[in-house]
Amino acid sequence: MALEHQKHPSIVADVGGTHIRFAVAFHTPQHVELKHWKKLPSKDYSVFADAVCAYQAYLIDQGITPPKFACFAVAGPVSVDQQVQLTNLPWLLCAQNLQQQTGLECVKLINDFEAFAYALALLKPDQLACIKSGHADQNTPISAVGPGTGLGFALYAPQSQAVIPCEGGHQALAAYDPLQARILASMQQELDFVSIEHVLSGTGLSYLYQHWLKVEGKPSTSVKTPYEISEAGLAGHPDCMKVMQIFCHWLAGVAADTVLVQGARSLVFSGGVLPQWLDFIQAECQFAEAFTQRKPMFNYLQQVPVYICMEDKAALMGAAQAFSAE
Repeated sequence: MALEHQKHPSIVADVGGTHIRFAVAFHTPQHVELKHWKKLPSKDYSVFADAVCAYQAYLIDQGITPPKFACFAVAGPVSVDQQVQLTNLPWLLCAQNLQQQTGLECVKLINDFEAFAYALALLKPDQLACIKSGHADQNTPISAVGPGTGLGFALYAPQSQAVIPCEGGHQALAAYDPLQARILASMQQELDFVSIEHVLSGTGLSYLYQHWLKVEGKPSTSVKTPYEISEAGLAGHPDCMKVMQIFCHWLAGVAADTVLVQGARSLVFSGGVLPQWLDFIQAECQFAEAFTQRKPMFNYLQQVPVYICMEDKAALMGAAQAFSAE
């Protein structure tokens, strides 16, 4: 499939809980060019095949013949028989059924963070923003982590170009300082199991805000959306700034755990909200200190550089790259 795919363009999609991002990918061994990009709301479609057909119709309206190959990066673990139940949508996807429903000749399903990890081979230095300096050989493993609608994890091994998708967002949440311990204890009064994703995701920011107010004895306000918290914090609202700092410190702790568990020597966060927070993280969050706060592993973690991917189409690039890696 890889050689055949490189001769022809393909449809690629990043299928998230909120939006589906489509494009047509033109692939060479070292480069992916994306054209005819379109974003569709996930909630507008009862089944994913309808969204694919809508994009094919969009291409036809533009005078473009839809490609017959497709690779879809989806938010959920993909089985060996190419099926996936999306984590944040009531969709069960099957590659074989999608071929029949859409007229595509070949469909490949991969985890969305598997796609992001594949894109790491294609990203240029100006598409990455450093939030913690360090030094890593270009052939050493790279952890990929991304807070979005959920929380994605993957590992990329440059020497073999292998990608290992993970479901790290569903690990139990741990506290790294006394304030986090108080917040976690408050959450555990409501939930039997508190996962990392309950806090370090889009909706998690609102949940964190509510429980921080509770443990600090502050008056409960109307529930703020993640967007409202982010906008207010970036504008200087002290409560929202504090919650964003807690979020970033917690994310740093989880990122350090991930690097140690995976044996990685560098880490890249995916896009989403973090690029919008870049100046805040660099100026207000002491990210490096929170990342390296393990005395036995301080020297290891001190050498690990951490980046934020500033390319919002990375998963689409990685979906195209996944074909050539087979």
